[in-house]
Amino acid sequence: MPRLELTPTTLLSRREGPVDCFEWSPTGDWMAESRSKQGGIRLWSLSGGVPVAGPIVAVPGMSEGASPSGSLRWSPDGRGLSISTAAMVRVFDVRDDGSLTERWATSCSPKDRTRTAWRP
Repeated sequence: MPRLELTPTTLLSRREGPVDCFEWSPTGDWMAESRSKQGGIRLWSLSGGVPVAGPIVAVPGMSEGASPSGSLRWSPDGRGLSISTAAMVRVFDVRDDGSLTERWATSCSPKDRTRTAWRP
């Protein structure tokens, strides 16, 4: 299988608008990006040798901005993804096809939280 030599700048420069943050999945099959200007997150499939961008998945509260310090976090097994917005933390299940299903959400104050973490 050919190895992808991608930098975040190379990959994300193919899309319009600013990216708030990005995070590689632990399996290396996905990269998640958050875009508060577009109000959502997008997964890139990296498993086929050519990066393929999925649709932007709307995340309520994203338009108010993502947390500036690591708002996207993958679960250790790569099957979950959390995002911290200005006033919410949301957790999604990641399916094999890259679709996201919201599992859990809670409100929080940005001053009380700087980053989400997964329990192994």
